[in-house]
Amino acid sequence: MKYLYIGVSLLAVTLAASILTLCALNTRADEAAAQLEAAIVAFDRDDWQTATACVEKAESLWNHHKGFLGTLLDHEESDTIQWGLANIRSFAVTGSGEEFRAGCTETAAMIRHIAQMERPYYYNIL
Repeated sequence: MKYLYIGVSLLAVTLAASILTLCALNTRADEAAAQLEAAIVAFDRDDWQTATACVEKAESLWNHHKGFLGTLLDHEESDTIQWGLANIRSFAVTGSGEEFRAGCTETAAMIRHIAQMERPYYYNIL
């Protein structure tokens, strides 16, 4: 009987850890994507300073949790986001407006997509 309790306890701990890490991933991804979307809004208002500040904030958020996100995500996914953020920063420096906006849109969509892929929906399992 004690083996049953140990097994159920391990299952409960594993389930709780999975749910907590999924919530943390979604929170971090939403924060970074929201900053990139704020950069798009600022760019549309011709406010380059705010737009670049939002991109820097998104990159800072992503890099701050890089180790945690690296354990949850595939390295290719995490690297793609890193490269996207670096490209956006270079577009901001060179003043390439359309590429800046496209990079922000694409990277925000990738971040949201990566977070959605980790959710336990039936189409993610199948």
